[in-house]
Amino acid sequence: MADIADKQGDSTPAKEYRRQARQAKAAFAGTQYELRQHGRLIAGVVGAVDDAEMREKLEGLLENKVKNGWGNLIAAIRRILAGERDENILCEQLDLEDSMIIYAILWGIADPQSLEALLGE
Repeated sequence: MADIADKQGDSTPAKEYRRQARQAKAAFAGTQYELRQHGRLIAGVVGAVDDAEMREKLEGLLENKVKNGWGNLIAAIRRILAGERDENILCEQLDLEDSMIIYAILWGIADPQSLEALLGE
């Protein structure tokens, strides 16, 4: 639906359709399982939000991810580290899978205990 709205030049509904798709994906029980493969990255970003030393250590990992084609996701992560918290803005350039990683990071910032499920603890 979002792609159709985009092709028709109607960006407002397209953004809303994407937001609804993210909500549905986040509510899907299997999404939590899928995010476990990124649990360490998600927890690392959450930990680096308020810890400059941890952020410095994370930077090498982020650079490697960029080299592996994760440019848009890493750009969004860097925006989070810079203080951005608007999910819609952060997810504008991301596919559904990458947007779930951003969603999990934001959720982890709001509720650090949510990370336990991603880390299998």
